[in-house]
Amino acid sequence: MNLNRLLRMRKLDGRSNAWTLLKSITLAASFFTLVSCARFGHQAPPSFNGTFEGITGDGNHLNISFQQKENRITGYGKLGSRSFSLSAIGAWHGPMSLVFEDGTRFNGQLALSTDGRQSAVTIPGQEVIVKREAAAFPPETSGPFAGKYFTDTPVPIELFLSQREQLLSGSGFVEGKPIAVVGKQTAPLKAGGIALFPDESRIAIKISLSEDGKNMVVNGIGGPFEMRRQ
Repeated sequence: MNLNRLLRMRKLDGRSNAWTLLKSITLAASFFTLVSCARFGHQAPPSFNGTFEGITGDGNHLNISFQQKENRITGYGKLGSRSFSLSAIGAWHGPMSLVFEDGTRFNGQLALSTDGRQSAVTIPGQEVIVKREAAAFPPETSGPFAGKYFTDTPVPIELFLSQREQLLSGSGFVEGKPIAVVGKQTAPLKAGGIALFPDESRIAIKISLSEDGKNMVVNGIGGPFEMRRQ
């Protein structure tokens, strides 16, 4: 089945569903990429690393900067004048959690085209195609919660957190399985947010830092768990 035929079979409805279109293109192109790799050698897959921009259906500018490590995606962005942080699980598509600076939380999806030039992002009320504009940005480490944390308990947990102003974005592992974390600092040593798991389940979490910043307590992931800064 060629790409044109596949796209005809997946015609958009009158609302021009951008998510369905990009997913159709990505799935079809992925097949041909796999065939090409098998014939001509390995080709590294594209990643979300970079800055993407687009315009929403109601005219707001959407800007997102992503960082990706394997199947863990973190980032920060702006929707119009509203700042947000996000975290997701998936190599090229998957579930996403997002927190705005006012504390509003949203669950959505991400998908990356096979050539890595554009992404489909679900944001409150709509799906938007954003195009790659720049290379990846360095991780933000300016806030008190930014850092790498781990436990010595029978349930091994690792968390990697970055911070931009009051917003947090991070990822990690619980018993070897990836998780995505997104949240907001609510007090000098406290933050709240969401932990996202590979099965798309989500749990509200609360985070507390010690006065010296060397230890962090996480409530919500079956805890509380005390973690040490590395």
